[in-house]
Amino acid sequence: MIVYSLLQGCVFSRLWIMGHECGHNAFSNYKWLDDTVGFILHSFVLFPYFSWKYTHRRQHSKTGYLQQEEFNGPMLKSQVPLILKHLITNPAGRFLVTSIVLAIGTTLY
Repeated sequence: MIVYSLLQGCVFSRLWIMGHECGHNAFSNYKWLDDTVGFILHSFVLFPYFSWKYTHRRQHSKTGYLQQEEFNGPMLKSQVPLILKHLITNPAGRFLVTSIVLAIGTTLY
């Protein structure tokens, strides 16, 4: 059962990635075909295609702008809390922060 779940997760994530490419109009030379295939693939993995496509396009339009980035924009030095400054300036603190981000942060993202 566990092996089947892992394999199914791999297949479903691959289907989602193909739908993602359709959202970028990178699947074919026809927008209508990209949207049709993307909608079918994302529907199969229970993911809303058109609302995702809209928000994903907005995200990409602001990529590279420090002040306008919606998701992964870094904090300015003036915005970093004092305790976090102390944590990231020593090796043990950097290890702790990195561990938390990898264990919890990416999952919550």
